[in-house]
Amino acid sequence: MAITKRTEFLNSEQYGTSLIQLFVQLLNLMENNSPLSEYHFYKPNIELFSLYQDYLTLNEAKYQASDVSMLKRSLENSLYASIEPNLLEIEIHELKPNKKESFLVLPLTVIFYDCSDNWLVHEVGCILRRAEDFIYLEIIDTSHLPIPTRKQPLPEIMAPDTHFRHKKTIVNYFYSVPIENKTKLTKLLTLGLTKIENQFSEALFLKKIWIMPSLKRNKDYRKIFLLN
Repeated sequence: MAITKRTEFLNSEQYGTSLIQLFVQLLNLMENNSPLSEYHFYKPNIELFSLYQDYLTLNEAKYQASDVSMLKRSLENSLYASIEPNLLEIEIHELKPNKKESFLVLPLTVIFYDCSDNWLVHEVGCILRRAEDFIYLEIIDTSHLPIPTRKQPLPEIMAPDTHFRHKKTIVNYFYSVPIENKTKLTKLLTLGLTKIENQFSEALFLKKIWIMPSLKRNKDYRKIFLLN
């Protein structure tokens, strides 16, 4: 299924446009304001994993101290688990304990709110590694979103929009999850890889809040939320 989805995307007209936009954003020359509804296949940024694999192939001599085969396999597993979340628990289970070359990188969409009528959708990166009895998650967040629970100082980086020039930040934060909670972790991460409506419904259910009137009038939540 994951291979089929990727092949369809690679052969689509959208592929070239998506990759050009991605590279421009990586050069910090363009904001990412793409509505979720534009992603008909999957998040195009995961195609970078394939480019990193090619880079390792061309520069294998530079990484003689590392297990290049395992690095490539980790990138490939990250790519296909991001496309097809049903593979995620299998790939987490296959992580090699205490091996730096064994990892998963996932682009997660996170929905949260700071009050009942202020919902935000945001993109973060997640790196998973395994120790003997724990799965370690590193969340990489490039954001100027004011999250109240975040107390650590935030380093500044340059942002394309001068209005946000002093607000763009990079934050890393960490979680450790006991290996016996692997299935629960998989379900949680899957919400960040599937349609945003699934996560939105789950958030409403867990917080026991009713859908706001403004959302009731618009059944396509993807038109409301933009990626930050």
